[in-house]
Amino acid sequence: MLRVKNSKDKILAIGQYKILNVLYKDKNKDIYHVVDMKKPHLVLTLRILKLNQSPSQIDKEIEILNILNQYHEMLHFYNIQILSDKLIFLFDYTRGYNLK
Repeated sequence: MLRVKNSKDKILAIGQYKILNVLYKDKNKDIYHVVDMKKPHLVLTLRILKLNQSPSQIDKEIEILNILNQYHEMLHFYNIQILSDKLIFLFDYTRGYNLK
């Protein structure tokens, strides 16, 4: 996945998503607030899970997210992409963070 970096090697964008701020970062997952550059009024939460987690951990994450999806109107799955070294979850938090 394309990552755009500045001279200090800080990631500014991942694919079409421009990073606004880092919410959380550790060895297993990174969570960012991002703007979809194709729809710049949408602010999303981008969660990247590293695939070095066991399949059961990833299944548990997906199960938790599905439960959240059912019970919290604000949380919607926006997109799921499986890449060579990452499992990426994109959540649509636009009701809370719409820039319009």
